[in-house]
Amino acid sequence: MGTDIATTHIAKSRGSELHKIFSKIVAKADSGNVSVFVSDCILSFPDKMVKANPEINRIEAPNALKNNIFSTFSELRKKGQAVSIYAFHSKFFGTYYNYQNNKKKLSGAERPFYVWVIGKKNFVDQFNKRLVEISTFKPEKSLHFGFGQNVVKDFKFLSQVDRKGDWSVSDVSHTLTDVEIPKDDSLRFCIALELDSLPSYVQAEDYLEKKLLLESQGCQATFRVEPKSAINTSKLSGKSQPKIFETASHLVLVSVSKMDLDEADIKLTLPVQSDTWYMDWSADEDKDVRSIGNKTFAFKYLVNGVKEAYETRNSKYIDLKIHLIK
Repeated sequence: MGTDIATTHIAKSRGSELHKIFSKIVAKADSGNVSVFVSDCILSFPDKMVKANPEINRIEAPNALKNNIFSTFSELRKKGQAVSIYAFHSKFFGTYYNYQNNKKKLSGAERPFYVWVIGKKNFVDQFNKRLVEISTFKPEKSLHFGFGQNVVKDFKFLSQVDRKGDWSVSDVSHTLTDVEIPKDDSLRFCIALELDSLPSYVQAEDYLEKKLLLESQGCQATFRVEPKSAINTSKLSGKSQPKIFETASHLVLVSVSKMDLDEADIKLTLPVQSDTWYMDWSADEDKDVRSIGNKTFAFKYLVNGVKEAYETRNSKYIDLKIHLIK
């Protein structure tokens, strides 16, 4: 991905419609670029329509305005476009237009603004990784859509890492045999994952620790995400184990405290889901902008339009199954 920057004037008036702006952004970018859009992200009809009906923005924000966003981003999703949204606050000096397009002069009031990154998912992910490396880029919140097409289903056992109890790696994929839980302790094993195909925010260890779900049948199990830096690699011997460790991006330690049946299954899944912080950043009306604090008029409807465009039933980033046999 190149580093050349081109700027294009997209909106020229206070009545610009966001769904049309997003369409123009993508239309003006080629497939090898990402588009960056900075805005206060206030949903609105054109000024002429607001003058005719001052309540139209408030009434239609959850309806027509949200649906316009949904339609626009549905088309972007079909074209393989992904979206990242970064939220900030800063002091604002200038004229603020509320949902009725009435003016209010602000001199240093804290107001939200948002940085949108739009493009092919691999380019957006590369761009996001570079943003993280910039020490001064510190968004308060973020959202990401369109990265969930690659589902990680494969893993390998690291039999020389944090092993406890008796078990053998079966020739059958993703299966442990001869399982025997030690008395007054838990059986433990480590699995190695390659998550490089997933978006960068999903790869964060604290995100995985919070969002990864474990479901067990026939046993009682827990897990933790283990940093690779915590592993003493000098204990890895042979040809396969050091190679598995080297190629893995993440390690997960699984503990089994009880296994009542002769066979058991452990499932580890990471659903594709967005955070809900944007609901708290949204105001239903902004006649008095100073009374809504650091919120954006109808922001929840804007994000819900994007979210619904990208949602797919039962979509996952990670879908693993571990089979245990005594």
